Amino acid sequence: MLNRGCKNCSSPTVCLSCDPGFVLLGYNCLSTVPDGYLNISGIAVPCDGECQTCSLTLTNCTSCRTLNLYDNHCISTCPTGTVALNKTCRACTYPCT
Repeated sequence: MLNRGCKNCSSPTVCLSCDPGFVLLGYNCLSTVPDGYLNISGIAVPCDGECQTCSLTLTNCTSCRTLNLYDNHCISTCPTGTVALNKTCRACTYPCT
């Protein structure tokens, strides 16, 4: 079976590059980029380190694996004035500081 969206292949099941609108992950072309990856020039590249998902760059986290998201970074302890809720540092509300 031919690999859907494959532009250049070395065999019917091994794709080396994809048509526009597809992204290469391993040797397969996908129509969407899976969570935890970023499309860089048609190749699915894993987000860096603790980032579970990322946007724009590999280090611009939009969610974290185990740490807390704060200012697009994954940190272990939320800064003063914030509290960890669902792995995201959220601002405290008045009158709490």
